[in-house]
Amino acid sequence: MCMHTNTATAKLTAGQAPSRYKDALHDPLDQSQNRISLPHPPVSPAPLSSPPPRTMSGHWIQLARLAVFGTVSVLAIIVMGLAAGWIASTEKELDSYFAYAALAVAVPVLTLFTVPPMLVVDLLRRGAFTSMILVEVVWLGILWVLWLATAAYAADQLGGFGGSCHSRFYPSWWTTGCSETQAITAFSFLIWLALLGYWIALVTIASISATRGAPGVWYASVRDAQFDPSTNKVDLTGAMGSAEHKGEASPVAAAAALPQGYPPAPQPAGPQPGYQPTQM
Repeated sequence: MCMHTNTATAKLTAGQAPSRYKDALHDPLDQSQNRISLPHPPVSPAPLSSPPPRTMSGHWIQLARLAVFGTVSVLAIIVMGLAAGWIASTEKELDSYFAYAALAVAVPVLTLFTVPPMLVVDLLRRGAFTSMILVEVVWLGILWVLWLATAAYAADQLGGFGGSCHSRFYPSWWTTGCSETQAITAFSFLIWLALLGYWIALVTIASISATRGAPGVWYASVRDAQFDPSTNKVDLTGAMGSAEHKGEASPVAAAAALPQGYPPAPQPAGPQPGYQPTQM
């Protein structure tokens, strides 16, 4: 009996134990031998967060600003040229000039020294002081008042010409001055209407946006201002990638893919056939 026991022990030591006994020597909970390879879904790139879209109000007010500033600049040059020509004629013929003509020169000069630079600076540089909506509202408010005064003053002086604009009984320089005064009045009223319309639209939109909680709308430029605070919300869902985006199966999908009875329950190691324990 002892010899038989020694012989079985030698076989186990030499690695000649039956395969069933060898399986019992391994850890049944070792899942590395029974790992299941799950198919990976195709990797899709995570969506990038896009900047807040420009709202319709912000879009059209920017175009209106460009159109108004350009139109006002061109008309201001015309008014200044007409008034300067009328001053030159009266200086030559009367050795004097009319006050409304001087005002019609000063206001265009003030406009041309401020409005085009505001537009150019805003196009070339962001965050400039002259591009702030608050500064723009204050200055344009002053300008449209000046242009209204110029148009009203010139219209009032038209009564002094009477019907001499097309009369043959007056000299040509006088009839020319009458026509120039009519043109100064018309263009001044057009500039006033353009500035006033844009000023009212800008103040209204900025006030409504500030009431709705738009951040710093008065201190931003028309180009950069977010007039609708709802567009500031950016959906970052999936920006870091979900389990499917990263090529990994979700816990629910992994659990569903595992076969029943996994991991295998540990099997107790019993005595092998043909093996007789040593009896003392």
